[in-house]
Amino acid sequence: MPSTNLLPRRLATRVYDPAQHQLSWRSAWRKLTKAAGLKGLRFHDLRHHSITRLAEAGVPEQTLMAIAGHVSRKMLEHYSHIRVQAKRDAVERLCTAPLGASSVAATDEECCNRQLAQHSGGATWANTPSA
Repeated sequence: MPSTNLLPRRLATRVYDPAQHQLSWRSAWRKLTKAAGLKGLRFHDLRHHSITRLAEAGVPEQTLMAIAGHVSRKMLEHYSHIRVQAKRDAVERLCTAPLGASSVAATDEECCNRQLAQHSGGATWANTPSA
């Protein structure tokens, strides 16, 4: 057992005993988050945040499920909240993915032209009715 505790017991105002642990996890967490300016942050929120960050970093779903202890994909989806910016970044990769020998990022118009050409038999952004 350690000689000091991360959350020591408070004996009196500004008097703590690091050899004894906090009696209540809930009160210790509330004091810690209040002191950090994060009042209202739940400990469980850290679980959601961690799983989301791992998912956005590209960690495979099976690995995420093993880390989080999830047995179903539905639970994994409940805990991972992919941010809008991460979704935008994923779409951006469509235009920066290497085509042939070139790996230079394309402009929006070039990207649209490539996508249209691949899926509409040679049409380009400039000659489509909605352009």
